[in-house]
Amino acid sequence: MTLQGLTRILGISILLLAICVITTSLNPVFVDPQNLSNLLRWTALFGILGLGVAFVIITGGIDLSIGSVVALSGVCLMLFLQVNYYDSGHTLSVNSIDPDTKTITFDAPVPSYSDLDRLVISSKKTADDITLVIDQSKTQATNNDKILVLRSNVRRVELGSVATLEHQSRLMHPLLAVLLTLLIGAGIGLLHGVLIGYMKLQSFVVTLCGLMAYRGLARLVSGDEAVGVGPHHASLRYFANGKPIEIPVPLINKISATGDNAAQGSQGLWGWVELPMPMLILLVLALFSAVLLHKTVAGRYLLAMGRNAEAARFSGINTKQMTLLAYVMCSTLAALGGALFALDIGSVTPAGDGNFYELYAIAAAVLGGCSLRGGVGSIAGVIIGTAVMRSLYNAINLLKQPTYWEFIIIGVVLLLGVMIDEIGRQVINRIKTQRRKKMLSGSPIEQFSG
Repeated sequence: MTLQGLTRILGISILLLAICVITTSLNPVFVDPQNLSNLLRWTALFGILGLGVAFVIITGGIDLSIGSVVALSGVCLMLFLQVNYYDSGHTLSVNSIDPDTKTITFDAPVPSYSDLDRLVISSKKTADDITLVIDQSKTQATNNDKILVLRSNVRRVELGSVATLEHQSRLMHPLLAVLLTLLIGAGIGLLHGVLIGYMKLQSFVVTLCGLMAYRGLARLVSGDEAVGVGPHHASLRYFANGKPIEIPVPLINKISATGDNAAQGSQGLWGWVELPMPMLILLVLALFSAVLLHKTVAGRYLLAMGRNAEAARFSGINTKQMTLLAYVMCSTLAALGGALFALDIGSVTPAGDGNFYELYAIAAAVLGGCSLRGGVGSIAGVIIGTAVMRSLYNAINLLKQPTYWEFIIIGVVLLLGVMIDEIGRQVINRIKTQRRKKMLSGSPIEQFSG
């Protein structure tokens, strides 16, 4: 990494620290362990998008379709994970109800616990059916073949009601659904790479068309309605909202111990912040990306192409393949981010989810040191830039400021990033020009001509 890159990372790190200190001084809840854990989770989700677009920006391109790819991939994953229900052919009559334990006793043994997923109970008073999901683990623990334990409240169930037993049928295995979603993202990146690298179309135009087309496609395949997975696939959703590790952070209990959180002040100097799964995924991806960009031939080719595409092509670099690689990585990571966003919330609204996410990703990458001219960028800078963007958003919410400040900040950040990049380029060019003049002034040719 160059001295200029280290200086940029140091500057953005100081900015992040300043945001944290100022926000904490105004509202100590900023360093509350729960708030920090949520901040890390959202930083990781947007950081994954930032990593992808960074590779495109480094090559001198741009990708405006990221938000629409997020929506499309999230919709596709939800559709792949949907569960259909089928009548098992068994009906039972309700004998007794226990609302406290959410249990129902029937007049006959239940056929098979493992094959059942929910009950559809016909109401004797109204025409509406009541649908209740079976809690398999607690049902089996009762050791009574006439009792079922439900996940939801059973107070609406009436004695003597007829319950139809249903079982579920999944469209595909969860791992296959995730893999297929990532392949859709990779396919979109492949399309972009072919159009931009091989057909020489402008990246702005291609990805702008993608921004509109993929959003429309997401609304088409979902019927323009929200798509979700309900209570199923808890193990898969763990990758989006699980918190497997706790890390110690000094003093946060003392600082955040105000108002309703005053009791935390007596818990010692150290507070424990839950590290969410998306952050672990981001760290793995960041390590891989850093090695690829700075330690491999492909990474050097990407940087060289961003500095001067023509010179890179004349030096033997296959710029078409490098363009293809950059856009495939960008769209694949966008699809991964879309899958994690969808799993985190549990549903996707195709018309709204992912809107402006491409701007967040681009702003974070530019703020982190990626030059929109290409050829310059660092993975660490992208992550810190994303943390700055999410910390600003979190500060706006905690300080109860209008949300329009978020968009103002994004616009200012992008403008400042471009201005700093241009000023830095001019300064470096001026220094190089002066050095050349000094070298020429001391050369024999210069002396002879004088």
